[in-house]
Amino acid sequence: MRNLFEHKRQALALTEALSELQADFPRTRRIPGVSALELLDTLDSLSKSDKGDLIRGLVCAAAHPCIRDAYPLSSRQQELVRAFRESNYRARHDVWSTAGKGPRSLRTTLRKEVQPLMRAAFPLTRENWSESKVLSYQVQEAAWTVNHIFDFGKSSAYMACHADVFWPAFPSPFGPNFSLMTCLGVAGETAWTHVDEGGIEEAAARAVEMAIHFGQSIAELLKDLPAPTPEDYVWRPRRG
Repeated sequence: MRNLFEHKRQALALTEALSELQADFPRTRRIPGVSALELLDTLDSLSKSDKGDLIRGLVCAAAHPCIRDAYPLSSRQQELVRAFRESNYRARHDVWSTAGKGPRSLRTTLRKEVQPLMRAAFPLTRENWSESKVLSYQVQEAAWTVNHIFDFGKSSAYMACHADVFWPAFPSPFGPNFSLMTCLGVAGETAWTHVDEGGIEEAAARAVEMAIHFGQSIAELLKDLPAPTPEDYVWRPRRG
């Protein structure tokens, strides 16, 4: 079951990444986040063939360990992925002290923009606002639960978004961190590190738009999947 889920997730990630590549990254360009901006800057410096190798390499390198052998990287892909990860790490480190440091009111206004959009977009089964500044929405997909997360409490971002997939019998997510940046293999979630007052409505709209898109993709991924077992949650690499 774990392998089947991860192969389907990998196919989803590759579809999303190649769609962005072929359309010149329209969604990525609307995210004022350090990882998105670093990816775009890197791609601008590459040839057409290297752009494709970097994107495919990032997706394959992010595959779950249980299926990673099925998605080998060429030597050129390995080189490009290594260089990007180093530059992305430096970029994130460089903005750590300034990103997301604007007025707290920006985060509050962002949250207030996101809430009615999410309520209108999904048949929500639960909405929760935590003391850690995390807004979460639960949606049922057959027997599965999809939890859409909007984090307004991170020190390095005004807003960070992703979706987790749960099987009700287990407390931890079976499939964590679905988001555009995750599909591209560049970050664990999609973050808005640079937002001003004039960009709040746009940021909220884009975040909910992506939640809708990935909600549909996750529903398709979960279709006809069997129930996971405890062994699927305790995956370990084979020895020998």
